[in-house]
This record gives sequence, structure tokens and C-alpha cells, in this order.
Amino acid sequence: VVEELTKFARAPFRWAALDFAGHGDSRPIPGEGPADWRSFGADVNGAVAQLRKDSNVVVGVGHSMGGAALLLSHLSGESFSRLVLFEPIVGLERHKGDFLSPLAQMALRRKASWESPLKVQEYLASRKAFSRFDPRALAALGVGGVRSSPDGTSLVLKCDPQAEARIYPGQDTTLFNRLPQVSVPCDVIVGEHSPAPLDHAHFQAVRAALNASSGDSPPIVAKGCGHFMVMEDPRFA
Repeated sequence: VVEELTKFARAPFRWAALDFAGHGDSRPIPGEGPADWRSFGADVNGAVAQLRKDSNVVVGVGHSMGGAALLLSHLSGESFSRLVLFEPIVGLERHKGDFLSPLAQMALRRKASWESPLKVQEYLASRKAFSRFDPRALAALGVGGVRSSPDGTSLVLKCDPQAEARIYPGQDTTLFNRLPQVSVPCDVIVGEHSPAPLDHAHFQAVRAALNASSGDSPPIVAKGCGHFMVMEDPRFA
């Protein structure tokens, strides 16, 4: 994504990519049980405080849970000048059905260790979820998403399945009703092929709730993409 941004930037910019707690090289998710998504908003607050030392203009770009974390951060301290939100996980409680528990169970069943970098790439290439990923994104996931095991005999996921399973049930169910309080312009992007409940109708409602800060324009549709649009077509991002 950053590679694509540099092609179109009209002025130099500084960027920072954040590993949330339980992801990448960051600390473990605090506590036990469902992860409180407000803690992810606090992660963003800490990063933005550093960026604010160099600039008064900070644009937040977030996907999925990351988009929700940007909203939580901004609502707690008005951190950003603008938000770009790729299918932020907001308002699922408005739909009937339990959509997140199956994702948690899927995470617990996920393969989490491999014998070599080649085996990591072969596994990722074989999974339907990653079938539309841009080759650069798939390669980056295969390198940046794993680390050596403590005994050095294998590669393991940085986002441990047990930790990931704690994330899904911890979403902030008050966030949707607080969207009218967001005070900065927001762009909401939805994948053309994203299935319900994360479909165009859902994000039309999210966009409408942000109307006070962003007008009444509809969500932007990422043509040919699904929920993982940022990794599927970085040029669109």
C-alpha cells in the first residue's frame, strides 16, 4: 500500500504501520478472555502521540478491526485530521445471528507452524482466503507474519491462534451509536464482493451514521475485491 502511495503523493509524507497488541512484534493482548477493543484504540493513541510531534495533519488508514480501532482512538481524543476506513468492524450487533464466534473457532483450527519459508508460502497459496491477494501482499504475509519458534526448529505465526480467537468476541458494541460524534471527514470503502453482513448495505448504514462529519456521499466500492481489498489490490488503497 505504501509503495502505491508514494507513486501519487504530491509532497513528502511520513507513514507508520502499527502492530496491535497480539499482532506482529507487539506485546500480548492484556488480560484474559475476550480482548477489549478499546485497548486497540489505546494502541493507536500511543502511536499518534508520537506522530503529532512532527505534524498537525495525521490521516488514519485502517482495515477491518484496524478501522474500528481508529474510530475508538479518535472518539477518545480527536487524534486525526481524516479517516480512511476499509470495512471497519462496526455495528455487527445490529444484525441477527452470531457472525464472530465461527471466526474465532476457525482461528483456533488454523495451522500455526511450518518447517520452512517455502512451506509457509505453499500453505498461503493453497488457502481460498488468500486466493485474490496481490503477490506482493502474499509474499509480505509469508515473511512478516511469522517468526522463528523458541527452539529455532520451525516458523510460527506471530498472531497466535489463541490470541486471535480472543479478538472476535471483544468488539465494542457501543461504537455504531457513537459514530455521529466523529468530528473529521471519513471515507468508507467496501469490497464489491464482500458478503453479508459486511456488504454494501451495512456500510451504507455506517456511512450514513458518519453523515455529520462527512456529508451524505455513499461508500466507495472497491471493484473486484472482497473484505481483504487492501491486500487484494493495493493500488486501490
